[in-house]
Amino acid sequence: MKGTLLKRRDVFKTYRPRLFVLDPPLLHYYLTPADVAPRKSIFLTGCKIKYVSDTQDGIHNMDDNDDDNDDESNKNNTASTSTSTSNITDSSCFTIESSQGEAAYYLQCKDKETRESWIKALQAATAPTPPTPRNNNRASPSPTFNSTVSDAPTTPSANSSSNSSSDSYSANVPPHLLPPLAAAHSLLKLHSSAHLPSSETDSTPTPWTFLFSKKGILAGTLSGRHLTVRGSGVMSQPWPLVFSTVINVYNKELYDSQFDAGKRVATYNDRCFVDHLLFKPVWPTSPREFLNAVSWRVEAGKLYIAATEAKGLPGPYGEPARGRVRGECVIGGWVIEKDEATGGTRVSIVVSSDLKGGLPGSIVAAVTRQQAMFPRIIEKW
Repeated sequence: MKGTLLKRRDVFKTYRPRLFVLDPPLLHYYLTPADVAPRKSIFLTGCKIKYVSDTQDGIHNMDDNDDDNDDESNKNNTASTSTSTSNITDSSCFTIESSQGEAAYYLQCKDKETRESWIKALQAATAPTPPTPRNNNRASPSPTFNSTVSDAPTTPSANSSSNSSSDSYSANVPPHLLPPLAAAHSLLKLHSSAHLPSSETDSTPTPWTFLFSKKGILAGTLSGRHLTVRGSGVMSQPWPLVFSTVINVYNKELYDSQFDAGKRVATYNDRCFVDHLLFKPVWPTSPREFLNAVSWRVEAGKLYIAATEAKGLPGPYGEPARGRVRGECVIGGWVIEKDEATGGTRVSIVVSSDLKGGLPGSIVAAVTRQQAMFPRIIEKW
């Protein structure tokens, strides 16, 4: 479900049109329909959807045409948002109250019928998904694809002695990590599904910019607050080998020349864990480290491994190691699927990081771009 709703801004309490897309358990909203990435993704599980009067704080007509560049930061353009509310009724407004302690979202629909449709859909999306039975076999299971690659239920690997299903990706995961992980998976699907230009002259509409085509790897970049790089290609190895290689933090030193050491510091279930990664210096300054929450899931014949920064972890990993700067994994991930034509594996890697510490942009770009070649480096190994 998707559509344009009026969203109340956080600071000035004026309302502006936003494109909302419901992708349970997430609700994304975009500043404009042309935006590739959402301005924010709201984790709906446990949220409360409530009716509210629209007589508060200057709600205005859906048909008003506002110039708008940013939802919260464009605070010098608020005068144009105040218009008459004489033709708006109190039957078109509702709120989303987050279960994560965030401020409520105030939204307005164009009419009562539209509001009822949204509330019904959102209330259905707030219900928690029951966890699957826990797998007592402690060996981590592998995902499986069926012969048509149309579905891939969560099952133990062929060598597993247990017939029970593996953990749900959310079972035992700290609640504060679920929203960023869900958002990472959503962005990974979004970025990996968009067209990747095959050359500088490729005119197919896409947010991606051609970077290079080398050794069977097609790479592109996505502009934004942080540079995002994607590399796609076909590997000759079967998908179980590719999966087991990239999912294991201790294998990273085999294909990433900047990797120094790593450790899996928390395992919540067979699909979700936290990795602590240490990297060599890339500039005459302190070396970097990352603390990443990682989860994998299979949807429609594709295996998604998504990573993002693991904030708020208690214990020794809550703060950076002495002498290191902690970077932020905005999004990192792999998309893996069987390539029926070759019998190998079709892969995409998507990476966006903030290395922190004021590194030159050229250094950050070079470090990020080289990761597009990881599929070919892994294949050689």
